Amino acid sequence: MRRLVCALVWGVAAISVAVAGGLPCPPGTEDDGAGGCVLCPAGTASPGGAGAVCEACPEGSFSSAGAFTCSLCPPGKSSPPGSDVCFSCEPGSFNPTPGGTCQSCPDGSYASKAGQFECLLCSPGSESNPSHTGCDLCPSGSFNPTPGGSCQSCPDGSFADLPGQSACTACPPGTESEPMHTGCSACEPGNYNASPGGICVPCPLGTVAGGYGFSACPPCAAGTESDPTRTECTACPAGTFNPVPSGTCTACPAGSASSVPGAAMCGPCPPGRFAAEPGSLFCTECPVDTYASDPGSAACTDCPLGTIAPQPGSAACEDVWVFFDGFEDIVIRAPKSCPGAGDADR
Repeated sequence: MRRLVCALVWGVAAISVAVAGGLPCPPGTEDDGAGGCVLCPAGTASPGGAGAVCEACPEGSFSSAGAFTCSLCPPGKSSPPGSDVCFSCEPGSFNPTPGGTCQSCPDGSYASKAGQFECLLCSPGSESNPSHTGCDLCPSGSFNPTPGGSCQSCPDGSFADLPGQSACTACPPGTESEPMHTGCSACEPGNYNASPGGICVPCPLGTVAGGYGFSACPPCAAGTESDPTRTECTACPAGTFNPVPSGTCTACPAGSASSVPGAAMCGPCPPGRFAAEPGSLFCTECPVDTYASDPGSAACTDCPLGTIAPQPGSAACEDVWVFFDGFEDIVIRAPKSCPGAGDADR
């Protein structure tokens, strides 16, 4: 015959259950090691049975005294292990599932109150504050185009002059964004920007920007070229030329010369003159007994045998008239045009 003796102690959070004949402990109790059972304290649970032990409720659950199982905390709440009650998730955190744990809201979202099971997305033009309890406006010079996004610096060539922008405004031609992207500044002299949202770049070779805020660089005229700063056009030096607008000055080719600055073209050397080196300022006369018959000669040619060029700067050589001095047989070279040459045989 089995006999069960229970002793109730009022005012003490324990119930002793005497079990005769080896009966298992009922659910919600554990073996006291002396042949009886005691009630599980709050925050623990036991399914009962022989050798039953009350185990602490896991994280995210709770129990009252005498529980045979732990209950899950609802969404928006959680608990540490061994709890007899659930606590609301703090502002800036949430728990979406029963029995889950509170976790910080993701960047771009927030929870302004305790006990939230989801976080709200920050609107465009803002981002979550460090504690994720609210949203802060994007500072000037930055933007956020999407809900739940983060603020980012405006791209080069654009700006945001006020906080809370969901998009940046393109700088107009002739300007570029300031370093902090809070406004636009005019392109410096020698630079330009042709398109909205672009950046200022140096003027191409052969063009200039003589002031601030240029959206295009005017070309330098023929006979000139841009200076190193691209802020003004300068005349081509003597010995050089530039035949086209936006061009550059180059040395006059051999056979030509330019003696004055600002030449759009070099003059070819006339017959009887030559320029051996590129970049010549003047053409040089051909030496005696040489000639240059064509314009633009880079060198003079020696006169053929039987001809001479008695004067410098000859464009052609003359035939020689041979005569004797009457005393000794000495041949004298003289051009046929020489005065008295016709009397040589008399």
